[in-house]
Amino acid sequence: MRYSRAGFPIPETIAPWGGLGTSIAEAQNSAQAAEIAGLDWTVSTEPAFVVLESDEGGEKFAPVPNSLFTVRDDMPSADIKRVLAPVSGTFEVTQNKDAFSLFDPLSAAGFIEFEAAGSQSGGRLVWMSVWLAESRVMVTMENPVDGFMLLRNSHDAGASLKIMFVPIDLSTNTCVALPIQGVHQHMILRHSKTTQKRVTAADSGLTEMSSLYLASNAELLCVLESTKVSDVVFVRILQSMYPGSRTSRKADLRAIEARSSIQGRFLDAKNRSGYALWHAICAHLDHMRGVTRAVYHTREESRMNAILWGERSLKRAKLGSMLLEALIV
Repeated sequence: MRYSRAGFPIPETIAPWGGLGTSIAEAQNSAQAAEIAGLDWTVSTEPAFVVLESDEGGEKFAPVPNSLFTVRDDMPSADIKRVLAPVSGTFEVTQNKDAFSLFDPLSAAGFIEFEAAGSQSGGRLVWMSVWLAESRVMVTMENPVDGFMLLRNSHDAGASLKIMFVPIDLSTNTCVALPIQGVHQHMILRHSKTTQKRVTAADSGLTEMSSLYLASNAELLCVLESTKVSDVVFVRILQSMYPGSRTSRKADLRAIEARSSIQGRFLDAKNRSGYALWHAICAHLDHMRGVTRAVYHTREESRMNAILWGERSLKRAKLGSMLLEALIV
């Protein structure tokens, strides 16, 4: 067991990225973390060409207007795996080391501890997670919730640089993030000529933004824990969240399975509270079967993406709003 500089135990494996990436717990700064995780390579852009038939009957290469490819500089030029993704001519690369350097002022101040880092799709997407020191909230004695920060940097035009604030219930390694009106759970920096300047300036706001969201989330979790849920209210909420379908047998079976999974988790809880219900809902979303495997991603990578910024993340936000409206608002 590792301990932070403040004496708090640091969790070793955290969902939804538990088991993915490389431990960077021994790193003293982001450069060391990137080196340990094998992410200390750089990316550049090269022109895109199309093969055309020449007048002489052979082939010739013609440049594609406003089109580039991002490529890894650490791989041989003849290796096709160095090609990451097609991008527009205005795409600006944010190097891994520059993105990860956001964490250095926070680490120097003792605000974070490095946790894990990894990549997906051969380097199209890279990520790093850090643990926020002294962020633990004991919602119940069995449900410690710690705060994490996850940075995603993309070398693909389909995604931006994103920093997320992620509260995790350590009892089941489950994300218990609630949607909070007027409080941001993430910071997004789109790839452009000004991205690097904004990356450099962003670290000053990360501490305040993450602290505000995680504190607001923890406050709501504690309010939910103090709110008792009767059997009648439980059935009504669950039915409204997963009503089933009269036209699709498959959709109806999925709704029945979801209600059964959440009900089992909820009834196993010591307290029939709003938090027990929310925890059951989130545990179902995070650990349910049937994740759709995306192209270029492993099943575990697809699961991580779905939970953090994909369909399960959107579902969690929707169900969180419904729960808060039913129990608190």
